[in-house]
Amino acid sequence: MNILKAKFPTVLKVVMVCAVLFSFSCSGDDDGGGDPAGVVFVELPASVLGEYEGDLTYTSGVPITNDSGTATIVSAGDNVYNITFSDNIPALIGFRFIKSEEGKFESASTDGSSEGVAINGDELSVGVTQNTANWAFSGSN
Repeated sequence: MNILKAKFPTVLKVVMVCAVLFSFSCSGDDDGGGDPAGVVFVELPASVLGEYEGDLTYTSGVPITNDSGTATIVSAGDNVYNITFSDNIPALIGFRFIKSEEGKFESASTDGSSEGVAINGDELSVGVTQNTANWAFSGSN
C-alpha cells in the first residue's frame, strides 16, 4: 500500500500533463489545413500583381532608404505571394492574403512574425519585421 501512495502523485502528474497536451493539440475549429479558423485566403487579382514605386526603407544593420524604390508582388502559387524589392533588399516570401473589402487585401500572419502588408486599389503598404530586420514600403503602381 505504501508503494501505491508513493507512486500516485507521479502517475497523477503524468495524466495531467498528457491531458493538457491533448487539449492544446486538438481543436474543434481546426480543419486540418493549417489555416486559422474562419480565415479564407484569396487569390489576388492580376491588377494588384506587379511593380509598385515609392518610399522604401530596410533596416538590418546599416539602413537602406530610397524615395523611388520598387516593390514587386509575384505569385508563388496556391494563393501564396512573394514581394521582391529594389536596392538588393531581401525578398519577403510566403504571404497569404484575406480580402477586407472591395479592392482591399491584407496579409494574414501564419508564422508568428509581425507583419502588415496591405493593398488598397493601386497602393501597396508594407510594414514587416522578421527576426531583427525591418521592411517598410509605401507606393503605388
